[in-house]
Amino acid sequence: TEYEADWGYSFDHEGWSFSPPNTAITGFRRSHENNLYNLEAAKYRSTQFDEEECEYVNLSPALDNANSWGLCPDGYFFHGLNRGPWECKHIGCIEWGKCCRPKGAGRWGQCQIADWSTSFDDTGSSTCPFPYGLVGLYRSGTSGIQGIELAYCCELGVPTNTETNYYLSATEYAADWSSSFDSAGWSSADGFITGFHRSSGTELYYLETAFYRKPHEGWTCKHGDWSASLDHAGWSLCPEGYYIKALERSNNYNLHNVEKADCCKPNSAPEKWGPCYEEDWSYSFDQQHSDSKCKLPNTALVGLERDETDNLSGIKKGKCCQLPPATMGTQDFSVR
Repeated sequence: TEYEADWGYSFDHEGWSFSPPNTAITGFRRSHENNLYNLEAAKYRSTQFDEEECEYVNLSPALDNANSWGLCPDGYFFHGLNRGPWECKHIGCIEWGKCCRPKGAGRWGQCQIADWSTSFDDTGSSTCPFPYGLVGLYRSGTSGIQGIELAYCCELGVPTNTETNYYLSATEYAADWSSSFDSAGWSSADGFITGFHRSSGTELYYLETAFYRKPHEGWTCKHGDWSASLDHAGWSLCPEGYYIKALERSNNYNLHNVEKADCCKPNSAPEKWGPCYEEDWSYSFDQQHSDSKCKLPNTALVGLERDETDNLSGIKKGKCCQLPPATMGTQDFSVR
């Protein structure tokens, strides 16, 4: 059963608004204007547990900026939000989140991305589907509350000793491409790529680092031929169910000289991506000494979109897809 916590008064003022103890927020109800105080209620479900553990997360760095995610730590769900002074009316005034989980729960179970771009534009409710709880909010370039366009929704997880229930490790590593990507040939990572770091210039050899996460098992690979698709504006993608592990470049230094991608998947994973979304890298890939990453947990990069600019600044988006949990535990931590 989904319930509603009335935030009509508390979210009009500076301070905290919560759902009841041992619950997980699943969404929100908003009224007709686009100010922060028009967020009127939080939807929630019970976790059916008597003990919980909580962490406080600073959401300001994410929600102050366009095209960014504000997330709870892996395994935790939103239980409350803290807003700034009444006269501050935009999304960036959401300063802190209280994130909780049942004591003994581990990483999230299955997750999906809920599209709120239409429902949160007007009066009414936007929620995660049953039996998911809210763990992340994505804001677009709009600063009013209608700028909340996506929600990251997850099932409560399995016990804390179940790291191998995910195909990917939680730890992110960095592969040094500062030499290998300076000339023709392959540059690879010891896992599935989640993003890149570029340095001071726009030629290919200024792509210095690939970030990646390691799978818990061996992998199967296919080559993706990008020699034609990266010659012009549009998407270059791995085959369905496969994730970028390496890139091959030819002799010159333009973006179209990325010729192939080595696309891989865990041996036991299906040839099907989990939920996917597009990371807007139009700003980050245009800046010197910047990182561009898939920000959601348990996701990896499956493709790149470029515009007509034939250098690193032409990379506008990354397509990021989730790997599903390999198995699920037997203890029931579902949101009810």
